[in-house]
Amino acid sequence: MRIERGAPARRRHVLLSKATAKLLAALWDDPMLLDGAHPIRERAVSWRTAPTGDVLPAPGLALDVDDLVQRLAQHLSLPSQSEVPVGDAAWIVDTRFNSIGPMRQFGGRHAWIAQVELRKGARDDLCVMESVAEGWAFLLPAGGGLASLQFVSIPSSTMPPSAADLGAATRTIRDAIGKAGPWSEPIPCMPHVRLPPAGIGWLAVGEGALGFDPISGDGIGHVLRGVVLAATTLHDIASGKDMAGCLDAYEHTLCRALAQHLRTCLGLYRDAPLAAAWQEEIVAMEVGVALLSETGGW
Repeated sequence: MRIERGAPARRRHVLLSKATAKLLAALWDDPMLLDGAHPIRERAVSWRTAPTGDVLPAPGLALDVDDLVQRLAQHLSLPSQSEVPVGDAAWIVDTRFNSIGPMRQFGGRHAWIAQVELRKGARDDLCVMESVAEGWAFLLPAGGGLASLQFVSIPSSTMPPSAADLGAATRTIRDAIGKAGPWSEPIPCMPHVRLPPAGIGWLAVGEGALGFDPISGDGIGHVLRGVVLAATTLHDIASGKDMAGCLDAYEHTLCRALAQHLRTCLGLYRDAPLAAAWQEEIVAMEVGVALLSETGGW
């Protein structure tokens, strides 16, 4: 096995649901894998125009992406880059967004992320999700009085409001945050799928195969399940099962999962008081559902 590493991950925090945290610990066979991560207990959702939203149980863990990668890497034992020439690889497992084959994207939305300080007295175990006209905002406490503020919107010729201005314009998040840092560079976060996601000698996984809107709140969980599916597919092929059938089943499973995700997104975005520009995003997702749901459409 040989791993080719891409650019370092952008510095940001992620939220792992309780189920995803358990899956990670089980796959890495380490019950203490996420020990010390910041606990989240509830989520407040203000999706319409009401000044307050529903508070729901949402146990999970928040931690820095780099920290998560380092924790996982400590459990890997791999040969050096020079030991396994790329040309000798039986299969290439590709995780890169822009690499093998065309990527079909269902929308054009991006995410901006900023580090903010929580106000004194603000709950550090409550994450907050709120719709705004330009999209939606998500506040994730990260421990030590800090939090990550995420803003999902559609890029345009004008810059988005500053993190401080966006926070001040919200209905609920503004009560929890004080000083806000600058936005990161915008990160593409539209749902997408590689068509096809596999072929003879190669197989795409993670965001190299498909991606989910962060509104799902379980992107890492989707990636983990996709990796398990990919490993099972390669094991079946190595065991002598029909390769074309295995790759076809892999593709169909990914596309069914994304079609269901798009249906969920449509229900949420249609129900939010969004600006007219979001109509194109909604149409793009509707097209995606039709494409992925057609017999043989993938």
